[in-house]
Amino acid sequence: MDAALSREPLTARLHLDAGFELIPHPPDDISTDLNIIDAPAARWSIGDLRYHYRAAFTMEAGAEADQEFDAAFMATGAGLRVLNLSRTGWSGWMPSALVMYERMFRITDVDNSPESAPERTFGRLRLVYRHQLDLGTLGLSGFTLAGGLQYTREFGQSAAYRDAGFHSRFGWVADLSRAILWQGRERSGRIDLFVRYSGGRIAPLVDSDRSFTLGLRLPYSR
Repeated sequence: MDAALSREPLTARLHLDAGFELIPHPPDDISTDLNIIDAPAARWSIGDLRYHYRAAFTMEAGAEADQEFDAAFMATGAGLRVLNLSRTGWSGWMPSALVMYERMFRITDVDNSPESAPERTFGRLRLVYRHQLDLGTLGLSGFTLAGGLQYTREFGQSAAYRDAGFHSRFGWVADLSRAILWQGRERSGRIDLFVRYSGGRIAPLVDSDRSFTLGLRLPYSR
């Protein structure tokens, strides 16, 4: 197989978080992730931040590998997530953020990679900045636009890996989705048709790349 056609890494993540909201948010202002409610735009002030944000301590475990499984890693880490709960009105413009530090452990013995391959164990810092907005505010009912930036820096890598600049990475992603809703006998259903465009280097990729993805997403309710 042509390796250039199989560059997308295989990843899996499981996270558990425990957090708090400063003040419970008025329930009629936030639509769930499953059902979209076009709420009217409300007057907003800086003091409303206390209603819209949830802070959480996050523990995460995961795995990542190339598609040939020549380099497969397990990951464990912890971090802080600051989540904007609002999806309606102009408050949906407010960002979410994540700071995560994790340890990476290589679990494969096969090594066909060059001298600049990553070490068997190393640390990784991830900084993520993200927006998600229901475009019903702009008259586009059912559409959601999401975008984010991610900076990754790895510690404890080989000198050759650092000299190649692979230890420091920056990438971005934009995602536009359209919700398709229907009413079933017992509950309403939803499926999202989405297009995503990403660029830069988003770990575990080491090379700068751009990709376009078209697909279906099954959302779940909070």
